[in-house]
Amino acid sequence: MIGGLFNKTQWPIGLEFASHAMRAFQLAWEERRWKVVGAATAAFPDEMPADEAERQDVLLSLLEGMLASGQFQGNQVVSCLQPSEMQYKNLRIPPMPASELMQAVRWEATDRLKIDAGHEVQFFDAGEVRQAEETRREILLLAAPTRAIEQHVALIQKAGLAPIAIDAAPAALGRWAAAMDPDPEASQCVLDIDVDSSGVLIARQGRVLFYKPIEIGTANVDEAIAGHLNVSLSDARDLRRSRALRMGDESAHDGIPNQKQVDNAISDALRGPLMELSREIALCLRYYGVTFRGRRPEALQVVGELAHEPLLNELLPSSAGLSVAADASRSVLNWPDALHGAAVQGPVFALAAGLSMRSRDAHLEKGAA
Repeated sequence: MIGGLFNKTQWPIGLEFASHAMRAFQLAWEERRWKVVGAATAAFPDEMPADEAERQDVLLSLLEGMLASGQFQGNQVVSCLQPSEMQYKNLRIPPMPASELMQAVRWEATDRLKIDAGHEVQFFDAGEVRQAEETRREILLLAAPTRAIEQHVALIQKAGLAPIAIDAAPAALGRWAAAMDPDPEASQCVLDIDVDSSGVLIARQGRVLFYKPIEIGTANVDEAIAGHLNVSLSDARDLRRSRALRMGDESAHDGIPNQKQVDNAISDALRGPLMELSREIALCLRYYGVTFRGRRPEALQVVGELAHEPLLNELLPSSAGLSVAADASRSVLNWPDALHGAAVQGPVFALAAGLSMRSRDAHLEKGAA
């Protein structure tokens, strides 16, 4: 579902369904600056019901509670599907008239993604690229089951919300990246880390050029910590989060026996999965470098679950040749005093914020994401 109208100064609620949580974020454009209207998050239970109807009831209860806690205005929503419901594929096709492009993309999706008529297909057109001596069109395919889309819309409507659009995660991340780095000549690289997976986006001022899901997330990190320290997964998650808040503050270890040793052990456990993630990012940058012209991204915006992980600052420059960009959200966005606590977690809300930034004037090709 694409389209819909809303007041240009009152923007919709951006609603992200991550793999183990949902996040809502709403912005308004005031005095040539983004103002945060509302922000809230709700974690899923560790054990979700296997029955689909019961699962939808749990999600509805969480959604209603989250919306009630976040100071949101209005009921218009731009949302995204959960990562597990989406498929992505980069491919190159011969140049062709725009009237034939959607048919060719759908055929490629059926062949490459092994999907049937029960799926919706869209695409990002990244433009023409050179392949040897030939010109090709770089396409990012997106596909999702029609049934998942219908359930998603039904859930939102049951919560009393009015869905404007189901947007693609890469598009939302591209908007966020452009807002954080307004240089018109720069390419932005974003690493979005979720629980079960991550996503690497390369965009140029909101235009999606490359996106790749990577099957490494905080679940891998927590498993490494749990194995290294011989603790449960839930304890490993709590240790990781509390350590991230302490990093850079030596006084945080004062009066806590062995805390520094524990934090160092956690860092040792993190190094393996984060090194693997850094190597995957390097491969993405290599693909981008041989495919597209223009400036290579110089810094990586890290968002999502590990947005504040300090070890990435050490590993990425050596393995991927990128520095980690400082969090610009606290200066770019105008945070009201009532949401000061959420401001610390700004990059965690990046995808939901990008959904809220979706404009009614977005230029969309028919059938294109």
